[in-house]
Amino acid sequence: MADRRRLFNGSCFADRIFCVVAKQHFSCYASFFIAMFMPIETIIQLVNFGALTSFMVLNLSVFAYFFVKKRKRDMKGFINYCLLPWLGFLVIGFVWWGFDWKTFAVGTSWMIVGVILLAFKTKGFRELPPTMREL
Repeated sequence: MADRRRLFNGSCFADRIFCVVAKQHFSCYASFFIAMFMPIETIIQLVNFGALTSFMVLNLSVFAYFFVKKRKRDMKGFINYCLLPWLGFLVIGFVWWGFDWKTFAVGTSWMIVGVILLAFKTKGFRELPPTMREL
């Protein structure tokens, strides 16, 4: 037991069987607690909302990084880094637009909480997130 506490520098709660780092699992516990009171259809829509939103952001990131920042603007670059990402963004956006208002409300509020936590961890976006410092 003492070895576990020294290993995590007191940042965990421990019992005789498990030692779980509480900070990293807060969002998992919060998600589980919220999901206990929702119908399965709403949970599925929230998972799809998160997945589709991340793919929309990925398509915008490909456009911004390769076409705008790296200036890959020949014919191959235009197709791969401008046309296809925007086409993917529009197709995913069409599917994304079909969600009901509850999915938008809960998904957007959960995303806002994530951005606030990211701003806190990066000291107002002035530092890299802790997981990206080692890259």
